[in-house]
Parts: sequence; structure tokens; C-alpha cells
Amino acid sequence: AIGVSTLNITSLERPLGSLSATFPETCLRNSSISIVTSVWKDVDDVLEKPKDIIQFTAKKLSVGEVSQLVVSPLCGAVSLFVGTTRNNFEGKKVISLEYEAYLPMAENEIRKICNDIRQKWPVRHIAVFHRLGLVPVSEASTVIAVSSAHRAASLEAVSYAIDSLKAKVPIWKKEIYEESTSSWKRNKECFWAADD
Repeated sequence: AIGVSTLNITSLERPLGSLSATFPETCLRNSSISIVTSVWKDVDDVLEKPKDIIQFTAKKLSVGEVSQLVVSPLCGAVSLFVGTTRNNFEGKKVISLEYEAYLPMAENEIRKICNDIRQKWPVRHIAVFHRLGLVPVSEASTVIAVSSAHRAASLEAVSYAIDSLKAKVPIWKKEIYEESTSSWKRNKECFWAADD
């Protein structure tokens, strides 16, 4: 913040007299001078509302963009989880994954996960992004980013977020194999899916 103070120049005439002679264009003609000062706020005074950013998209995810969303001058840590499509499953060659979600329920469940995280750890911002549709091998299907003052909170929060997402959020994954077959998969962690 910038502040402006006005001083009576009478007490400053002597020290500023030579300044006036050297720089006649200064504003010393009147009986006061304006001095611009910087006012620094304490870090504790900075108000920054915590954010929960949730997005499902068919577009390619940018790890850098998601991590930037949670950066804060109040935080010394940004922790990430990036889930990518691997090229194999149980001896079969995977060429891509396909994701579907029941969006109203999925978004609501992720909000609950964010609330749970805030109850457990002192974190600032949380971003949870998930791809929908086809995700080729090596591309990100999930990016979770959490910022906190210290690393322990954000690391634990990210781990909790992905474990909870896989257990509670209605997202379905189909693996598409090289031999033109595919298989819908359920998360082993998912509490509401029936056992086979």
C-alpha cells in the first residue's frame, strides 16, 4: 500500500535548502512537501480466501496450470498428485482410458472431500481436476494440487484426496486395449460398488 504524508517544511528548510538550489523544479516553493511512503502489511494481515477449484473436462490437463491455481504467498508448499494412463494392465497393452462421471454427484463428493481435508489439515487452496472421455497413454487423467504453509499438511492432504476420490466419487473408467477390446473397471477402493 502507498501512503502520502504532508510535513511542515519550516523545520526542514535548512537541510532542504541546498536540495531546492540543486533541483529548482522540486515542489519546495510552498510551505509543505508531500512525501510518498510505502506501508508494508504484516503477512498475517493479508486476506486471501481459501479456494476449492473443481473441474471435470474433456480437454488435456496441464499440471503446471493446475498447480499455479493453488500458489499463495502465504504458503511454502504445493503438493501434487498426477494420475496418468499407463500402457498395460494384467498383461494387456492399453492404448487409452475412457472416463465417464455422474457430474452433479461427482462434484458434490469432491466438495465433501475438500471439506474433510480442511477439517484435518491447515491447507490454503485445493484444486481437483479430472479428465472425461478418452485419455491416451502418458496423459494425465487426474491432477490434484494442495497448498499449505508447510509441506506435511499438503502432502497428507493430497494422499487423502486421491484415496477418497477413488473410494467415493462416481467416476467410471474403461480400459481400451490394443487388440480392439475394452473393459470397464471399478476402483477396488470404491465402497458402493458390489463385489464380483
